[in-house]
This record gives sequence, structure tokens and C-alpha cells, in this order.
Amino acid sequence: MPIEQFFSKKDGITVNTGGGFTSLQCGGVVPDKIDWTDAEIVVNTFKQFSSDIQLGEILSFVLEEGSVTRLFQQFPAGTNDKAVRIYLAYCNTDKTIRAIAVAASKNSTGVYDDFNIPQLMAGTVLPTLPIIENLRPCPPQCGKVNVLNRPLP
Repeated sequence: MPIEQFFSKKDGITVNTGGGFTSLQCGGVVPDKIDWTDAEIVVNTFKQFSSDIQLGEILSFVLEEGSVTRLFQQFPAGTNDKAVRIYLAYCNTDKTIRAIAVAASKNSTGVYDDFNIPQLMAGTVLPTLPIIENLRPCPPQCGKVNVLNRPLP
């Protein structure tokens, strides 16, 4: 089913929740910032959206400190502006959303480039590929209930 059937961009983000379209006044994307009210709205909207299209119950992912350390240790000494990029994925076999973390660093234009990931896998020698980390999904590893990981009202 095309994503356009679920989203329409007019006054902010509009999401089809099955009972019609609900407008969210989230505003634009501001790097490194999000308001807690917007965070709760967009997390709950994703919960409803994923439920409506039967994507499963994934609410979040945990990236452990050891994973971040392994990712950052790949960089040559003196590399500044290190970051972690999260790729979302979907597994057809068990119908689950997955997340993979890769190392990234800021380039001269201020954009984060993934570290040593080839444009194509064909011909790539696997041992030369950078480290990637698998993130832990919630559920089942959600921890205590809070405003972001609680069930929909």
C-alpha cells in the first residue's frame, strides 16, 4: 500500500489514523531539538499508524554504550564530529521493524557521511566493511512505562 494513502502534507504533518486525517502541528524538523509535546504526539501517531497497517508493536530501539564505542573506535585518531546513524529496516520473514546503527562523521558541508559504507555490495569484500550494530527493540525490552512507551489510550 503506498505511503501517500497514509500521509498528506498541508498544515504540518497529517496522518490517516483510520478514522480520517488528524493534523499534527509538529512544525519543521530542527536538527538536535524536539519539544516534549511534539515527541509525545509523533510517537503516539507512529503507534497508531503502525497498528493501522499491521507493522507490529515496535516503539523504540536501544543502542548500548558498548555498541557506540565499537562504532566510534573505527575512526582514525583525531576524527571530529562523530555520530551514529540509525537505519530502519523491515524483515519480511517475521514481519518486524529492525534498526541498524552505523558510524558517521560530519563532512566539510556539515552533513554526516556514513563511515566506509560502499555504494554497492557487489564486489565488496565482507571483512573490509565497517562495523554495524543491531539495536534492541521495545517490545520486548521496553523498561518501565513512561510517556513515550506506554500503550495508546
